[in-house]
Amino acid sequence: MKHPKKTPTDASSNKEIRKSVPEKPLISRGKGSSKDDRVEKKSLEASGPQEVAVPLETKDRRKLNNARRLSRFIDEVRKKYGNDLESKDPKERQRAVALYFIDMFVFRSGWKKKRGDESESAGCCLLRKKHMKLVKNANQKFLVEFNFSGKDAIPYHKVVEVEKIVYLNLKAFQKGKSDEDYVFNLIEANFVNAYLKSIMDGLTSRVFRTYHASQMMEKKLAEFTRADDSESRKIKSFKKANNEVAIILNHKRQVAEKCTKKKEKRKTKDEEFETGLETSILYYIDPRIVVSWCRKWNIPVEKVYSEFQLEKFDWAMSAKADFKF
Repeated sequence: MKHPKKTPTDASSNKEIRKSVPEKPLISRGKGSSKDDRVEKKSLEASGPQEVAVPLETKDRRKLNNARRLSRFIDEVRKKYGNDLESKDPKERQRAVALYFIDMFVFRSGWKKKRGDESESAGCCLLRKKHMKLVKNANQKFLVEFNFSGKDAIPYHKVVEVEKIVYLNLKAFQKGKSDEDYVFNLIEANFVNAYLKSIMDGLTSRVFRTYHASQMMEKKLAEFTRADDSESRKIKSFKKANNEVAIILNHKRQVAEKCTKKKEKRKTKDEEFETGLETSILYYIDPRIVVSWCRKWNIPVEKVYSEFQLEKFDWAMSAKADFKF
């Protein structure tokens, strides 16, 4: 059986420390909400006047650390869901295909909507038959055409190649269903997450998005940055890498080839583009990757991070130039 691909489809004295970041003078498997988290603090039990408050790991920081740990478990995860693609239990097969999508195409898991929520947005476990079309082309490639609205009503429309076993499973899942029926009717997001946590403590479907976003940011920064580039050129490379991440996360719409020349529409496109980049930087890309890149190339960190981001990622400013995600 083929191996799954390993990458998704293609305020105080601390301020001075932050502003001088530069240190130098300037699927392999076997056979068989974004709300900003305030820094949490925990007071130790009062046992004397010397007790102090100890900062706890924030939710976002914990997610980033879990994503970094996933590097040690990713092969095991892929081996397990890869084997489950051939399980006799249809529930296990649905979970396996859902995990394949979450891993390979960086889909959100898809939680059941709250009562009164009539939005059309869909995550993996909420995909209906109408959201995907199975296509087998003349080159014997197994393709799936996705067409649905993601978070914040951003459309997701792509044709992707999948493994034959995934294609055949999807065909079986869709059999006898109407366009409005759920493809993954036997599972929910919490079922998928419970399984992931049994493999690695703290692992959820959301961690995969952070894992792939950070992996790609680190890879693209290395690919785009040249030693002889000017500082401004390096910063452009940073933005370009972030743009690549925003695309795989579906945080921005890809501009159509025949885009309109009307100023109002162009303004809307620009605003959506900026919003997408902000989301990726704030919630999905490990800031230690950014800080280490700044150190390596002697770029002041405030030239790539806003003041708000500098405050949010204060904990990451000690990252060294050789940090690896």
